[in-house]
Amino acid sequence: MQPSARKIAYAATFTAVSVVAIVASRYLPVTLTALLACSVCYFLCLMRCGIGYGLLCITASLVFSFILGGVGTVFLLDAVLFAPYSLLAYLMKKLRYSGKTAVIRAGIIVVFANIVFALIYYLLTSHISYDFAVMAEKFGGYAVLAVIVSGFGLVTDYLFLQATEYFIKRFR
Repeated sequence: MQPSARKIAYAATFTAVSVVAIVASRYLPVTLTALLACSVCYFLCLMRCGIGYGLLCITASLVFSFILGGVGTVFLLDAVLFAPYSLLAYLMKKLRYSGKTAVIRAGIIVVFANIVFALIYYLLTSHISYDFAVMAEKFGGYAVLAVIVSGFGLVTDYLFLQATEYFIKRFR
């Protein structure tokens, strides 16, 4: 098989699996888990096929998600959080959680998590009739939730890194 044909086959396979994960997230009560699997597919496609095919995989999955349900929760979470995170993880592929690179990677993840949280917070407080700011005050306000989101982002990034390294080594 030619190298370009192999990349196309890998990209198509990763796109198909991510589409299945999007369908599962829409119809099963495992939205975040399925979207995290979708993010793993994006990342593996970026690692295996390069940035061009990876962006095609992400774009095709997002278009399918939009066609399937419009601008809903699944599409917004995928477009705002999971797809950009996959690209960020790809760009940080040389940074591991060891030594000096751990601090750099953790700092980047904390900044990314807070930017995404601020965007989601803004969308929830300005576009939904339920007052999310009142609910946030029950947990201590925006600042406390931002710290919680930062910690959750670091743990998720570490687990994501470990899982994707396992898949890359396992499926050479």
